Amino acid sequence: MQSGGIYVEDEKRFLFHNVLVGQTAEARFKIINIGKVPCDVAISVKPISNKMVARITDIFDVEPTRMNIPSYAHMFAVVSFTPQTMQNYHCIFEALVDSVSG
Repeated sequence: MQSGGIYVEDEKRFLFHNVLVGQTAEARFKIINIGKVPCDVAISVKPISNKMVARITDIFDVEPTRMNIPSYAHMFAVVSFTPQTMQNYHCIFEALVDSVSG
C-alpha cells in the first residue's frame, strides 16, 4: 500500500484514504487456495450499480484479472485507485473460483 488504506472487517470494506486527485494508490490483496488442488481465479472490480459503470472504468483497476493458484498456495492481486475528482468512489472487488484443476 503506497498511500494508505484500511480494511473494515465488520463492513467487509477496504477504504483508500488521503489519495490526491489524479494520483494513484495501490493495495495488494492476498488470494489463498486452501484446497488440495490448483484453482483458476477470475478477479475483477465492478460497479455497485449499472449506472456507475462509466464512473469506475478509469478510476479502479485490478491486475492480474486471472490467476492459477497452486494447492495450499497464495498469490496477490493489486487494485489501483486513481480519483478523478474530489468525491467518494465505490466498487466491488470480486475474486471467483473459475475452475478447479486436477
